[in-house]
Amino acid sequence: LLAKLVHLGRPRTVRVDASFSTSFTKRVACLPEDLRIELSKAIESSKYQPESAQLVQRLWQHLDKRAEPPAADSRPFVLMLPPPNVTGVLHMGHALAFVIQDVLIRWHRANGRQAVWLPGFDHAGIATQVLMEKKLIKELGLNRHQIGREKLLDETAKWADQKRSEIRQQMRVLGLSVDWSEEFFTYNEKHSRVVTEAFVRLFNQGLIYRSQQLVNWSCALESAISDIEVETREISGPTRLPVPGHSRPVEFGRLHRFLYPFADAKGDDDGVVVATTRPETMLGDTAVAVHPDDARYASLIGRRQLRHPLSPTGRLLPIVGHASVDPNFGSGAVKLTPGHSRADFDIVAETPALSETPPLTVFTEAGVVGADCGAPAELVGLPRFEARDRILQRLIELGLYRGAEKHSMTLPICSRSGDIVEQQLKSQWFVRCRGSSDNSSSNSSGGPASLAGEAVRSGQLSIQPEGYAADWLEWMRRTGDWCISRQIWWGHRVPAYEVLDSNGSSLGWLAARSESEAAQAARQKFQSTSSSSFTLRRDSDVLDTWFSSGLLPLSLADWPDLDPPNPSRFPLSLLETGHDILFFWAARMVMLTQQLTGGQLPFRRVLLNGLVCDSRRRKMSKSRSNVIDPIGLVGQGGPDALRLALCSHRFQLDRVAFDPQLVDTCSRLINKLWQSHRYLRPRLSEAGLLGRADPDQLLDEIEAAAGQLDKVDSWLMSRLAGLVEVCDSSCSANSLQLQEAANRLREFWLADFCDVAVECLKSPLAGQASLRVACVASLTFLTRLAPFCPHICQLLWLAAHCDVSEPALLLATSESATKRLLAWKNRGCEEVTGFVMDLLARFRDWRTLLRPKDSSECILLYNSAQCPIDATLYSRLISQLGRTRCQAAAPDEGAQPRDHLLRLELCPGLYFSAPRVSLQIDEAASQLRARLAKQRQRRDDLLASSTSGTEAQRTKVATLTVQIDHLELRLQQVLENPS
Repeated sequence: LLAKLVHLGRPRTVRVDASFSTSFTKRVACLPEDLRIELSKAIESSKYQPESAQLVQRLWQHLDKRAEPPAADSRPFVLMLPPPNVTGVLHMGHALAFVIQDVLIRWHRANGRQAVWLPGFDHAGIATQVLMEKKLIKELGLNRHQIGREKLLDETAKWADQKRSEIRQQMRVLGLSVDWSEEFFTYNEKHSRVVTEAFVRLFNQGLIYRSQQLVNWSCALESAISDIEVETREISGPTRLPVPGHSRPVEFGRLHRFLYPFADAKGDDDGVVVATTRPETMLGDTAVAVHPDDARYASLIGRRQLRHPLSPTGRLLPIVGHASVDPNFGSGAVKLTPGHSRADFDIVAETPALSETPPLTVFTEAGVVGADCGAPAELVGLPRFEARDRILQRLIELGLYRGAEKHSMTLPICSRSGDIVEQQLKSQWFVRCRGSSDNSSSNSSGGPASLAGEAVRSGQLSIQPEGYAADWLEWMRRTGDWCISRQIWWGHRVPAYEVLDSNGSSLGWLAARSESEAAQAARQKFQSTSSSSFTLRRDSDVLDTWFSSGLLPLSLADWPDLDPPNPSRFPLSLLETGHDILFFWAARMVMLTQQLTGGQLPFRRVLLNGLVCDSRRRKMSKSRSNVIDPIGLVGQGGPDALRLALCSHRFQLDRVAFDPQLVDTCSRLINKLWQSHRYLRPRLSEAGLLGRADPDQLLDEIEAAAGQLDKVDSWLMSRLAGLVEVCDSSCSANSLQLQEAANRLREFWLADFCDVAVECLKSPLAGQASLRVACVASLTFLTRLAPFCPHICQLLWLAAHCDVSEPALLLATSESATKRLLAWKNRGCEEVTGFVMDLLARFRDWRTLLRPKDSSECILLYNSAQCPIDATLYSRLISQLGRTRCQAAAPDEGAQPRDHLLRLELCPGLYFSAPRVSLQIDEAASQLRARLAKQRQRRDDLLASSTSGTEAQRTKVATLTVQIDHLELRLQQVLENPS
């Protein structure tokens, strides 16, 4: 064993089988000539060429072969690709999620299961229209209203088609094995029918309704926006920020105070001072609130009124008490603007004295002051933040302004336009999430959110990582109704019609699949026999993109044409997506699907990946210049290196600290894999093993010749069994810990196969049995690595095993071979061999440190009575192959060495032995002292640092202490054996 482990250092020449080209040509005869030639060149290359991945993809496209489909009664493994927006290019988040899914798909296919991966694209309503409007203004100088709805939709559709083509090519560069024949788009005719049907059914169930409520509003877009499109920015004090529609930056971060005078004020200070960061909204104030227990204001509640100083009609504001008011904020009195603040709206709704007070809307859809709030004429039409300056100036003139102070605050910013988001009171369409209407068919009295929460609580739906289950339940408990209408053109138009009487007054709203269906429904509802007594006006708004994408599980399963949905596509086997859209997308898919299918789930398991950050766990952004382009990384090291690097991370963490250097590490591994196979091929060919692709036959021969296997062969088979166990369990539905498989694959090939097995194959003692073990190990390794690194595995498989006229491109695993391999697991064998390798490492360390004049004089001395291994089993191998001698010591010789020999104990009964005159003992002692001093200084510096109490520092100190103890022991051994 030791002889096979000791590296001889002799120069080696890789032999290339002269008959390879002829053999390869026969096996790829069905391919086009140019592809055959290029593949042959790539396989014969001395170094792996990352660009050869394109050849493999051409091979796949040419053959397009899959594993033989399973029995008809076997349901496929079905995944849906989270559709990327057509607005940009693939980023690292896409790359991580897509590679994870591709690994799972390939693993299932390799295990003989039919696997379907449905790719597609999201039309990304607001984001796409924003980009398109900017493009049209830049190129044509026209806005959307000037160009018209139909023309804008046509131009946007052409642009979206082009972007889909670009993203599709990027996905191919990553080597994704999606089923392109089933590609979907969330804004095509098929999906539009699904969206319309879902809206109509939910409307008829009472789960979709129209109501005037506060919504997130972007004045720049003149549209409602979803929560996910609202970003927050923390500011600690006065800060100037650019705002669309304003020529100068606007200041935020100040708390302004001004006086509301009493209606019967008798002096300049006779009133209540309020504090606000948004003085421009005071035009919509309807009351002032204080804490009911605040002694300063308790006597005023319900007894005194305040006069609005800027209202031309002298609007009066009551003083009310509410427990939510913080007496320590500002003056302890807050103005209530229910038309622009959700908190204020709730206070008004909960206060009986204000129940008859209608909320006032200050700003128009474009963000200028409107007349409906009773604003002075000179303010009407001013942009909101210009109106702020005028209002403050007017308050100063009236002697009511009481100054300002810096104030930390959180600003809501529209991610699409950069605008400051307003809370606006608008009539919109909503999905009822909590509670159910009288005509709802919901299976839960608590409504869709309650039903979706129960799915997780009961275990019908699982979420991984498990910690998100609690977040899911909390979100379902707290979520409000969902605003689904958007005031843009690019998207699914709301299939709802307003019914107007002959005078143009609204009779109500209907949802219908067509105008004729709406007319028929209107006649029935309003008991009219003729359509001439009313007119229909279709809503011009479109639906939230999350509503349309939330219906994808049904659309992909041919609903409503098939109701219940197609069982071969529904439910999905798994949903893999980013944790940041768990509630915006996954939760809504569950709620919508349950309501439309009588309680069925669109999937039973959710796997979440984290946000990909830089190596310091910082979010990637252009401002930090830390954005990593995955396609750029592919250009540097090929797709396989990036794929393996991504899967080597713990992707289920909230933040995935991606280190690009790991791509270089994986690239070196791939090149090592290439080089080792170039060494193996001629050896396997000579032994008649090249082209043997049946692991069961190889295992038959290995088991038949088990008596010829040496310790290294048995150890490698055990390590191979461990690799198979880790890979298969990590990719199975019960684990999905892909990083464990990826890291074990890297460790096995580098440390186990290349550093040990391949080196041992170079020994003249390596026989046919060892070559069979190496063959089955490389074959099995390729099948487990292939889901992660499909391109190089395909090339190596093609070079050594595969005839492309057969469906063997899949690198399929053998269930029977897997079971037989697992039987080779031998922990005892691994422990003993690991001990021997550690022994060799220490032997080499001493030989390197002592620098013998003749290394052959360094021998391994053992005492058979104390030796922990049967040294006689290894002594012959060492004496023949190790350029050293292994000999037995006399019973009393180990502890009492002869004067002219140096004895250094490696472990009880085993010694490093060499003539003293051949060694540099004094120089070795000096070197050890220098190392020891350096490590001690490093430890002292850590202990003296201000961060010495942190867990990370304590770990470093503990590691250094172990190293110091080891160096002290080695120095002691040298000093006890002077020259």
